[in-house]
Amino acid sequence: MGDNELGQGPTIVALVMDLMFASRVRGAAPEAVIARSPAALLEAVGPGTRLVLVDLQARDALEALEGLRDRPSEVRVVAWGPHVMEEALAAAREAGADEVLPRGAFVRQLPQLVAAVET
Repeated sequence: MGDNELGQGPTIVALVMDLMFASRVRGAAPEAVIARSPAALLEAVGPGTRLVLVDLQARDALEALEGLRDRPSEVRVVAWGPHVMEEALAAAREAGADEVLPRGAFVRQLPQLVAAVET
């Protein structure tokens, strides 16, 4: 489960601590691997990974983003968090996220983010 067509690992990996958001990610991408720590996230990312989702409210989320700095260019990293976490959103951009979204925008765009890597 969660492997891409080449069997090289999951296409989508997410660092999510909130069960509600984990279920949203699973609803949009049933094959996604849900990691509960930066170490688990980095371990799950493999040659077949195309999308990494990072919840900025997860413990050590910025550490996870830092660990993804040397990822291949085809791996897109999207981070999200509450719009009131302005410093964390800015720090996520600095840490190398390709896109940083407020939580509401992330929820609205999640189906399109998933569809973009499944085509």
